[in-house]
Amino acid sequence: MDYMSQLPPDRRNVEQENAMDCFRRTIDYSRQDHRERVQMKRQSYAHLKLAAIHLDCRSMCPLAQENYFPLMEAEKHLCIIRLKFGDTIPMATRMLFSKTQSDLLYHQGQCEPAKVMAEDAFRCASSLGYKTEVNACKKKKDFYQKKPETCVQIQGFH
Repeated sequence: MDYMSQLPPDRRNVEQENAMDCFRRTIDYSRQDHRERVQMKRQSYAHLKLAAIHLDCRSMCPLAQENYFPLMEAEKHLCIIRLKFGDTIPMATRMLFSKTQSDLLYHQGQCEPAKVMAEDAFRCASSLGYKTEVNACKKKKDFYQKKPETCVQIQGFH
């Protein structure tokens, strides 16, 4: 994602499509593996990355873009993980899921639920001892805490 953010928009679109194609193939190939846990890990990771790519299609400023299709796609991938794997996903995957879910909720103008999901991601990262993720989740949580006025504007925009 960091690499893509440095690319010009036309090249970024090509790279995003290539990445999405790779993750879609990952999902298809993982279905062929007879090991259920391997399927779950590969599919959940691929769906999380697809959701992240769709969320990155939007500006970090939720009001900046009028195309909501990427949000629907991101939500679809997160829903697949929730419905297919539910509470059986490992804690590291849950942390990534919560982080991505918080981004989606923020873009939908739901700051309080976004903050709750960021807090869940923070708790998971802390439990796992992932210092880099702890810092990232704390920043995200603090950002949502400080931005309630942004969410009021967003909700009025929809």
